Amino acid sequence: MLEKEQNKMNLNLTNNKKEIKIDQELVDAVLDKTKSIVYTQKRSHYILPEFVGRTIGVYNGKTYITIKVLEEMVGMKLGQFSPTRKVRMKPIATKKVAAASTSRGKKKK
Repeated sequence: MLEKEQNKMNLNLTNNKKEIKIDQELVDAVLDKTKSIVYTQKRSHYILPEFVGRTIGVYNGKTYITIKVLEEMVGMKLGQFSPTRKVRMKPIATKKVAAASTSRGKKKK
C-alpha cells in the first residue's frame, strides 16, 4: 500500500503535459525556522516533502486558513485544503430539524 501512495505522489509531481513551477521564495519561507506560520496566496503551489510538519496559512479569498502539513498531503496543491465557498443547508431542512427537536420533549396525556 505504501508503494501505491509513493507512485501516486510521483505521478502528481511528474506531469508530462505541464511543467511544475516551484516558487523558491515560498520554499525558503517555509524552511525558515524563525516563522511559526507562513502565509501565502499561492493556492496552485504543490506541497513538497520539505513542508511536512510545518504550518501554512493559505488565502481563500477572504481570510487565511491555517493548514498543518502531513505526509499524506505531499504532491497535492495548497488550495485543496482551503475551501473558497461556504456550505449552507437549505432553510427547509433546518426547520424540520428544529421542529423534530421540540416535539420530542412534549409528553402526551
